[in-house]
Amino acid sequence: MKDMWTSVNAVNMWGWAIDPDAVPAATDLHIQVDSKWYVWRADAPYPTGPTLVAGAGPNHGWGGVIPTDPGPHRVCVTAINQKQGQNLQFGCRDVVVPSLADVSPKGTVKETWGNAQGVSLWGWAVDPDAVSGTVPLVVQVDSNWYAWKADQASPNVPGLFPGAGPNHGWGGTIPASPGKHWVCVYFGNQNQGADVTAGCYEITVPAPPPAPLLTNLMGAWQTPEGITLWGYAID
Repeated sequence: MKDMWTSVNAVNMWGWAIDPDAVPAATDLHIQVDSKWYVWRADAPYPTGPTLVAGAGPNHGWGGVIPTDPGPHRVCVTAINQKQGQNLQFGCRDVVVPSLADVSPKGTVKETWGNAQGVSLWGWAVDPDAVSGTVPLVVQVDSNWYAWKADQASPNVPGLFPGAGPNHGWGGTIPASPGKHWVCVYFGNQNQGADVTAGCYEITVPAPPPAPLLTNLMGAWQTPEGITLWGYAID
């Protein structure tokens, strides 16, 4: 067996198998995943086969995907003997199969608020199966969309995701008019997994304060015609 690995809801493996005293024939393989059994055949193209066993031909490769539930599993592979000899045990491996959620981006929107410049928000995001990469974000403000990246300093992330590095924070301000706005944040997936909606929030951008009105009554007195007064007013 050349390689075995896991993907979302599945175990993947491939390799080659040749029976030396039944060289032209394809070798069967019995694969056990926990208590379930699968029969595969080593009849796929494997060009180096003739260099491994004389007269073998190029079609002694095998491989594929076995769907299974997320969680720990024990996988065993056996090549079945055809004439003389005995079955070949490739061995058993313990693997952990991830779910879609396990490999989708993780993160949070730490804070949102409205201010004189618009809507402000910040947080962090990491993709578990691409921890050294940068998670792309989409921030939606009403019907407008903005592309951000989680590439700012966020010192707490390495403790949560070893190997991630310190730069998985994100944040900023998007101009918006005074009033209520609907803001949503989406984390973009990079490898396995799916995009994640981090949350939606109603944020109120405050109205600017009115300009001060300056007034001053400078004087007032009685006259034969009535009352006279004067002063100034500035908006």
